[in-house]
Amino acid sequence: MSVSGVEVPEKVKEIVTGLKTGGLYLYAVFHLLDSSAGSASKYVWECKATAPKIEATKNNKQIDKEEFRVHYDNFVREHLASCEEPVYALFDFSGLRDLRMNIIGFQWCPDECTVKKKMVYASSLTPLKRLAGESTKVYETNDADDVEFEKIVKAK
Repeated sequence: MSVSGVEVPEKVKEIVTGLKTGGLYLYAVFHLLDSSAGSASKYVWECKATAPKIEATKNNKQIDKEEFRVHYDNFVREHLASCEEPVYALFDFSGLRDLRMNIIGFQWCPDECTVKKKMVYASSLTPLKRLAGESTKVYETNDADDVEFEKIVKAK
C-alpha cells in the first residue's frame, strides 16, 4: 500500500511481472479506480489495457526501429494522447534492435486534470514504480510531444 493508502491488487502485480520477466506483454496501462465501496482504501490501481508481445519479438528476437515504431505510435495514440485522466503505463522496448532499452514507464497526467486528481495520482505511484523495478526509467509526461518516439529513444 502506498503513502496515500492506494491498493495494488494481485492481478496488477501479475501483469507487471508478466511484462518484466516473461515478455507476455508489449505494454500495460494502469489507472486509479475509486473503490470506496467495499475496499479498505479509497482508490485501487486497475489495469486499463494491455497488448501481447509483438510476435516477431518473442524469444528475445528484435525488430528494426521503423517496424517497432508503428507499435509504439499506436500505443501513444490509443492510450496516452487521447487519455484525459492520469495513467501509469509500462512499455517494453526490449524488442527494439540495436538499442539497449528495456521497460520504460510513463506517468501520464494531462494538464486538464483537476489538482486533486493530480495530487492523488502523484502520491499513489510509488507501489507501481517499485513493482516495475529500479532499472525502469520513468518519464513524467502530459502531452503527445513528451512521448514522441525519437525523444524517448534518444533519451534512453
